[in-house]
Amino acid sequence: MMLFVRFLLVGLLNTVFGVGCYCALVFVGLNYKLATLLSTIMGVLWNFKTTSVLVFNNRDNGRIFRFVGCYAVIYLVNIGLIRLFKMQGLNDYWGGILAVPFVSIASFFLLKKIVYEV
Repeated sequence: MMLFVRFLLVGLLNTVFGVGCYCALVFVGLNYKLATLLSTIMGVLWNFKTTSVLVFNNRDNGRIFRFVGCYAVIYLVNIGLIRLFKMQGLNDYWGGILAVPFVSIASFFLLKKIVYEV
């Protein structure tokens, strides 16, 4: 259970980092599309290091490819859930909000089993 709590806390830290990068890039004049692309790339790299070290106590950088692969699956799960919620009459905002707990749990188990083999 403590591992999952650390995962959630690091997730909050990662969110602050990602949003901060996006806002900083928009502030310096980048178009939102480029700002989103760059902040996503920086965010995945940041998330890899923080999740590896702070959650799973792992410093093996060779796991980055599995990490990115898991994030691709997590993305597909996320948009699939949002689509299901939209089919039930919810808007994009509520669909995204309601998907968060499911995506967080799926992320934790994918990363734990596939990337960090715990």
